[in-house]
Amino acid sequence: GMYKIWFARNYRTYVANTLLLDNALATMGAGLPSAMMAAMLYPERRVLAVCGDGGFMMNSQEMETAVRLKLNLVVLILEDSAYGMIRWKQAVDSFPDFGLTFGNPDFVKYAESYGAKGSRVESPDSLIPTLEQAFKGGGVHLVVVPIDYTENTRVLVDELREKSQTLEMESAMSEQINEQAEKMREMAQTTLDKAKDAVSKYMAESQKLREKADSGIRATYSTAKEMNDKAVAFAEANVAAGFELAQRLLHAKDPQEMSAIYQNHLKEQMEKMNEQFRELGSAMSRPPAVDLNK
Repeated sequence: GMYKIWFARNYRTYVANTLLLDNALATMGAGLPSAMMAAMLYPERRVLAVCGDGGFMMNSQEMETAVRLKLNLVVLILEDSAYGMIRWKQAVDSFPDFGLTFGNPDFVKYAESYGAKGSRVESPDSLIPTLEQAFKGGGVHLVVVPIDYTENTRVLVDELREKSQTLEMESAMSEQINEQAEKMREMAQTTLDKAKDAVSKYMAESQKLREKADSGIRATYSTAKEMNDKAVAFAEANVAAGFELAQRLLHAKDPQEMSAIYQNHLKEQMEKMNEQFRELGSAMSRPPAVDLNK
């Protein structure tokens, strides 16, 4: 019944196999016979059978067996005068409430008719004292608790749906963040690759200038040295810009800021590199300075 869900979620156990649930097939009427077997196997332990009223009445005649075997057993009946779980599920699915309520006997007198003891809990505060008294008294003791299942829809439907939606949103956001992070890594790798490519180009130009200087006159060597110095300076500036970008990306607050930083960096670097190539081209096109005094 419905009580099984609440016990499974909220009842804290400290030793394995001390809370037994009919969880797979949700067998009705199994609570009392299962508890009787536990009491027979472990007579030194406290054994409590928790039953819905509908399930209990399916095998309630076993109270006679429990009394006859002189078992120490407390039977807790949660009384809502209905097949609560089926009724709740049908209500959730908008089916009509039909054929799921019934009348119960006076459970206290019913227990006494088998030679057992019976008690009825009238308030939440009296539940624990009543159970303690039942355990201390020994024998078979039936405790009836009227139950209100109106919280089921709020806790098991509304709150569960809200929690599920929250988890779905968090999962979607996590995937989006991971995608953005992967894009940022790709951008960073692209930046490094471009920086390496720029350095390689500058070094290649520098090597050409050295070769030209070695085969030319002193004035030409002066021009080549100037271009070589420019190339090295440009390469160092581009590498420094790459490291600066990495630092700024590390301190970005979110993927959106990372993307903006990267886009601005690309724009600035393209402008700088175009200017650098123009300067190199201008230096290469200038005629070598010749010392007329020599």
